Amino acid sequence: MADKTVQRRLAAILAADVVGYSRLMQRDEVGTLEALKAHRRALVDRTIAGHRGRIVKTTGDGALVEFASVVDAVGCAVAIQRGMVSRNASVAEDKRIVFRIGINVGDIIIDGDDIFGDGVNIAARLEALCDPGGLCISRAANDQIRDKLSLAFADMGEQAVKNISRAVGVFGLASKDIEALPEPEFLQPTAHEANADNHKPPPRYEQEIHFCTTADGVQLAYTNPEIGTSPPIILPRSVTCSNTGRNGSSSPSRGRHAGQYRDRDCPRPCRRCPAGARRGL
Repeated sequence: MADKTVQRRLAAILAADVVGYSRLMQRDEVGTLEALKAHRRALVDRTIAGHRGRIVKTTGDGALVEFASVVDAVGCAVAIQRGMVSRNASVAEDKRIVFRIGINVGDIIIDGDDIFGDGVNIAARLEALCDPGGLCISRAANDQIRDKLSLAFADMGEQAVKNISRAVGVFGLASKDIEALPEPEFLQPTAHEANADNHKPPPRYEQEIHFCTTADGVQLAYTNPEIGTSPPIILPRSVTCSNTGRNGSSSPSRGRHAGQYRDRDCPRPCRRCPAGARRGL
């Protein structure tokens, strides 16, 4: 039998899930899913990318993320939890999406895009020990960040965790300590992002378009000012739609190919167009 080489590497693993996800879904499935997607889009995914993380997999209420550096992993977790404090500030407490996050550094097995091993399992168990909105890391992870990040993790002692034969040293950062931290500047929404949530599609207009010919033979198109919801315009026939009658939307191409005139400013009024009628032609 040929030997199968197992690919391994040392990595920092972040495991996260939503506190009380089943309760939130039972109460409002659509609202919970939409809120979770909004948090991922505006905060979680961009924070992971900003800290050079790779999302290995996501479940309905959780995620598994790999980092080459445990400093990046912890920095990412703190930024996400701090960002969620701000995002939940105006949300009713029983509707808030709150994360628990666990981080471990250890040897993992690579299988395609997926990862396995005790290094992954311990991260998941640390997440389960975490307080809502907080962060738990292993002793190995704490040793690596001790002199690199100004964060005061509390020593929670050795903990027996499911399916791990040895006790795991656990260090925790409570949600109240994270809340006291300043929000990272890169998480502040730009003006464009702030307006994105309020973006509305452009309105559709309805017009009744007619054609007429001036005394010197120039063909014009005009709209009936008493029918439709758009302002009356008069344009050369060559740049209007070919159909006389109602047009379901106002075409932006008209504005590009010729200047738009209100009927009172029509340069070539005739008897049949509104401008001519108003001038007594």
